[in-house]
Amino acid sequence: MLSQNLLDRAIANDTEAIYQVGCCYGSGTDVEQDDETAFQWFMKGAGLGDLRAKQKVGWAYYSGSGVEQDYSQALQWLSEPAEQGDVLAQDLLGWFYQSGGDGVEKNEKAAFEWFRKAADNGYANSCRMVASAYEEGSGTEKSLEQAFFYYLKGAEEGDDGCQCEAGRMYLNGEGVAKNDSEAERLLRSSAAQGYPQAMNYLCHMFLGASGHAIDLEMFNQYYEQLKKTRE
Repeated sequence: MLSQNLLDRAIANDTEAIYQVGCCYGSGTDVEQDDETAFQWFMKGAGLGDLRAKQKVGWAYYSGSGVEQDYSQALQWLSEPAEQGDVLAQDLLGWFYQSGGDGVEKNEKAAFEWFRKAADNGYANSCRMVASAYEEGSGTEKSLEQAFFYYLKGAEEGDDGCQCEAGRMYLNGEGVAKNDSEAERLLRSSAAQGYPQAMNYLCHMFLGASGHAIDLEMFNQYYEQLKKTRE
């Protein structure tokens, strides 16, 4: 049960309390989970100027959680938190402009800029998007060196996809000097999180890809793991 003190503070327009109550309803912590009630509390906080609450309102409109899905409303509510450095809002704006539709015009350059802001603020998922954009030349000039930089940045944050792709680039010497030991380390880390593509790269690596030493025992180990992901 939510504490009466917390509820009293929220009713009295304490934005921190309002945000906490909204989060409790959203997650079902100390109260029955209720997305609609969570949304109402976040709207109350957003109306009082709380940036975190505005981000939650934007996410609710984006996901249709507790309110009818409305991308134009999501974009409106996410813009201010994103400008103020909220990484989730920045990442979501990146996805808006990446995909377009539903009132949002597709804009690869804008998508790249928002993803890069979130990545530079340490958001690992955005690191993957920025790296991919640099690798493909989508919304920015192609640069394998920058692609590797952001894959590695995301890898250091623990993102399995970034670990996989940074490992691949080390293995092939793309955008960075070839380094088999770093490639193996990163690919193993990604595979340990259950990322199938990393297992696939490891299978090829232990069969001698890119000049790596053949190791049939390790090949069999990762091949069996990869098979399990496809069952």
